[in-house]
Amino acid sequence: MKLNPINNSNLSEFNRNRTYLNNTYLIYQLLAHQDMNLGHFIFDDVFGLYSNLKQFRSTRFNSPNQNYIVAYETCYRFNEALQDLCYKFTEGIFPVVTSHRILSIDSLLRSSKRICFRQLIAGQGLSGAIGYYPKNLHRAPIFDEFRSDLLRIHGINPDLTPQHHHIVIVKKDGRRKFQNLNEIYTKIQTARQYSGIKLTILDNFVSMTIADQLKLFQTITIVISPCGGISLLFSFLPRKSTLIVSGFAQPEKNDYRAERMEAVYWDYQSHLNVLHYPVESDDDFQLDPSLKKDDFVDVRNNADIILKTEKLFPLIDRAIIRASLQY
Repeated sequence: MKLNPINNSNLSEFNRNRTYLNNTYLIYQLLAHQDMNLGHFIFDDVFGLYSNLKQFRSTRFNSPNQNYIVAYETCYRFNEALQDLCYKFTEGIFPVVTSHRILSIDSLLRSSKRICFRQLIAGQGLSGAIGYYPKNLHRAPIFDEFRSDLLRIHGINPDLTPQHHHIVIVKKDGRRKFQNLNEIYTKIQTARQYSGIKLTILDNFVSMTIADQLKLFQTITIVISPCGGISLLFSFLPRKSTLIVSGFAQPEKNDYRAERMEAVYWDYQSHLNVLHYPVESDDDFQLDPSLKKDDFVDVRNNADIILKTEKLFPLIDRAIIRASLQY
């Protein structure tokens, strides 16, 4: 191979008018499916970029001020109804990766100079947290670092633990919600073994800032949540806390099998105790009459869960016992 030196005095020189960008640039498609689910945004979008940085020796110890994110479409390209959510998500979560504003790839393409990157990470592919089991093998330390770094960004000590129990039941609208939430709330509230324990229905935290949500989560020791993206927010619970997350019923011939959603993520959490509430029969859920109880997609995505004390209370008891252990 013959290397030809660059002649900067030659106006026709191909490489003459170029500029180098120092630091590390990450190029990817922001919210590719315009899915404004905060849980999936955190663990598919942002964690995917964070995880990529951890894969390479040269970027593993980068601080956020060394990283720049370049998006194919930034928030202003979204329709008006989604813009505010997009800005809320990016301003609240992306500081764990970068301390700079999100750049548009158009701003680079409009440059009159040829742009050269010192370090470029293009795309995120399957580096997000929700996917197949093999992808998350050996990533438990990265999940823990991600949690700690995001909490610190918002001024929260990731090692603090609450001094008193606080049980929260998550109220969710739309699909996969708890069909009998108020009934279960009353049964927990009146159960003798839970006397004196604070009990809350969490139904308005979506309107809070990301920082305020994370601070609220630090007061909770036990969360009872539907599965899906909403449950992922509780990855930021304090150490020794417990997430009780509902599963879904997988139809089989004349029967159902209890399945766990996002288990490929929950199985690799080291700071958090995750217990799966089993949904395993047709009286464990309620489905709209227009949908089919023997259809996997209908049941997985749309069934409302009917909580039963005989299955839920033993899980709460286990969570309380675990929190009392010294380790």
